Amino acid sequence: MKIITMLYAIILVFSIFLAVLSSYHFITGFHNIDTGQNLRSLNAKYGLNLVDTNSLNEQWSGSEMYVYGQTQIRAAFFLLGISVFFIGFSLKGLCQGELE
Repeated sequence: MKIITMLYAIILVFSIFLAVLSSYHFITGFHNIDTGQNLRSLNAKYGLNLVDTNSLNEQWSGSEMYVYGQTQIRAAFFLLGISVFFIGFSLKGLCQGELE
């Protein structure tokens, strides 16, 4: 019985980690959408060809940043859904273990 309780506790910790990771993906995705939209509007308004670079020195256009940000936000909602499911699953298992 103690092993099952420990497994539920491990699942709970892992699912909380997924929830934190999903918030990170949401924040960076929102930032990339905002940056991509700003780059696209500056390029269209002033006829420039501005790009953004990441830590690996890769160049991203405004449209690429926008699409990548949308993908990150979709991944964030997917991870949040999985984490909520696993949090509920582990809490249900932990509560049932305490009642027995």
